[in-house]
Amino acid sequence: AASQMAGGAWASGGNMNTGRKGMASFGTQTAALGAGGADPYPGAVETYDGSTWTERTDLNNPRGWSAGAGITSAGIVAAGYDGSRTAETETWNGTSWTEVADQNTGVYKPGSSSKGTPTATMIFGGEADGGDEVTTEHYNGTSWTEVNDLNTARTVFGGGAGTTSAALAVGGNYNPPGAVADVAEDWNGTSWSTGTAMNASRRNTGNAGPSALALYFGGDTGPGVSALTEYWNGSSWTELNDLSTARDALGHGGSSAAAIGFGGDPGATNATEEWSAPAAFKPLSEGQVYYNTTSNALKLTK
Repeated sequence: AASQMAGGAWASGGNMNTGRKGMASFGTQTAALGAGGADPYPGAVETYDGSTWTERTDLNNPRGWSAGAGITSAGIVAAGYDGSRTAETETWNGTSWTEVADQNTGVYKPGSSSKGTPTATMIFGGEADGGDEVTTEHYNGTSWTEVNDLNTARTVFGGGAGTTSAALAVGGNYNPPGAVADVAEDWNGTSWSTGTAMNASRRNTGNAGPSALALYFGGDTGPGVSALTEYWNGSSWTELNDLSTARDALGHGGSSAAAIGFGGDPGATNATEEWSAPAAFKPLSEGQVYYNTTSNALKLTK
């Protein structure tokens, strides 16, 4: 392997109680939350403890294709589709959901700063009545404020990595209608700038990690669903080991070293996969490894 991340792989985790796609999601590999879902817009909420999914208090407004951010004790779900585009926002305190101020623009399938909090979250893009959006909005715990727009209008992100001070918006749908994007944009706390594109154009991906060390996996390439996993190290994209099962519109969370993907399409699955990269990794060059015929094992030179 050329790097620590290249030594990572996906493994099966515990199945959700209710299979679905298009959830709002956030958290870590051992403490994740999935809320709502698409078709027919269930309000069901489940949390994951690293092995088992547990049903929790439902959303007040059942919906799918929402944006989520936070941790399992303090999260936020915004926007979505409940038969029409909605601007509704709900916060989670680890026990129950509370309706708070609506967004300025009702959208569905937006991206979000997945590492945000109920008092500092950003959502961007999505689809509104007028088509794909460039709008970016910040939530400060009380109200939503429009800030600088994306450079490229897009929807069906499947998520976005980062916080309100450093975020990443990757892939999605954009014009011409139905076209799948490989576009990547970086948020510096004030404005968006176009960065290095992904290797493969996709929409509805899962993602994990902060914006400078992000993992994007699965998604829809246009012709069909994908199992591809790509890693962003802040300057370039690298293809890593694929998901065990190709899917899109999946829930997601965690870090680039310990990620989680759950649910998704096809089939509104309840399957969970966990990504793990080696905690310690030392690159070796040719000549540092040799085969010992006596012990029948690979050895390292001193």
